[in-house]
Amino acid sequence: MPDTNDAPLTQKCSICGGDLVSDYLAGVLICEHCNNKWPIQKAMPDYSKYDRIISNINKADEILTSDQKIASANEAKILFKQAIMECGNYNDEVTNDLIRKCEDGMKEADLLAQYYKGKNAFDHRSYSNAISELAKVPGYRDSDELVMRSKAELEAQRKRQLPLTIILSTIIPLSLAIALKEFAGWHIVICILIFLAGSAGLGYVMYQGKIPSLIIKIISFLAATPLILFCIFAYAFHLAPWLAALIAIGAPIVLFAVTCVLSETNKD
Repeated sequence: MPDTNDAPLTQKCSICGGDLVSDYLAGVLICEHCNNKWPIQKAMPDYSKYDRIISNINKADEILTSDQKIASANEAKILFKQAIMECGNYNDEVTNDLIRKCEDGMKEADLLAQYYKGKNAFDHRSYSNAISELAKVPGYRDSDELVMRSKAELEAQRKRQLPLTIILSTIIPLSLAIALKEFAGWHIVICILIFLAGSAGLGYVMYQGKIPSLIIKIISFLAATPLILFCIFAYAFHLAPWLAALIAIGAPIVLFAVTCVLSETNKD
């Protein structure tokens, strides 16, 4: 084989006559026909000048295949970028090939980072986030399978929470209907229609399980106690609606404030 750097890096195999292909990362020439290998230094005496570049690329590849973390994928991407920068010191066939490998590696690192993000959400049972993140890398590894499993788990969760969803979806519309009847004097039929339409709408939104659902649940939990107290004072004890509302809203606030004060007092 030739000893100059200008010589072609693809040669004929001295054993079978097949083409020799350079594997720069492994540092060998490989026969495409019989798979015999020779040290690449036989064709490139100054091959060692690429050692640092190749070391970074191999280290990045190893990280991508062994570690299962977003940070690891980002670390590998940094190593690929460093290798590309060092390739700028040369302008030959070797560095052009190494740059292509780095660019492919960076794309792989981006895919892995996105995949790990979705996989982490799946592992922590955050199925909505898992679907959103894994949908960005369709066909990559088992992302499609994880999306299907996330959808199945999400649907199962919704069915298990359906009774609670139905109950919570009635609190806000019922509070509104009672307020319209007792304080605005609306006809009870209209108030019932508002209650039914509101419950159906909120129930559907909550069943979808997205961010508005969480907001509705929080408001419903906060409104549940005042609503129950109002109904007790207004309809069981026949207090005036305004007085029942004042007690229903004020009592939980006072109780919360007293609890906080007592808690702080006990700490002291």
